[in-house]
Amino acid sequence: MNVIDCAVVIVVAPNMIRQFCLYFISSNMHYYGDVVPRNALQQTQVMNHWLLWPFQLFCFNFGSTHSIHHFVVKDPFYLRQMTAPYAHEVMAKAGVRFNDFGTYKRANRFKLDTVHFQSRG
Repeated sequence: MNVIDCAVVIVVAPNMIRQFCLYFISSNMHYYGDVVPRNALQQTQVMNHWLLWPFQLFCFNFGSTHSIHHFVVKDPFYLRQMTAPYAHEVMAKAGVRFNDFGTYKRANRFKLDTVHFQSRG
């Protein structure tokens, strides 16, 4: 039983935490439904707010750097991490959203007026 406990603590639990953090960050940084097709400016947002750092720690700063991937596809994550401060400055000037927590109310839609909620009753 000692081997199983060690395996859970060393391998299983950190991977479960990492998967949760990665799903949480990636599912909330992408916009769905009302974006213009192939418009990289509307596909994602940059999520680098300080409240998200516990999540970013376990998914290697994915929320801050993944949007760069939508513009420069072939760069690996370590290059995106190194160029993030410069890329964020250019992306902000181009109109990419940063820390848009309103996406929770809009069901991951880019605009508020396109959200249609269906009643259950």
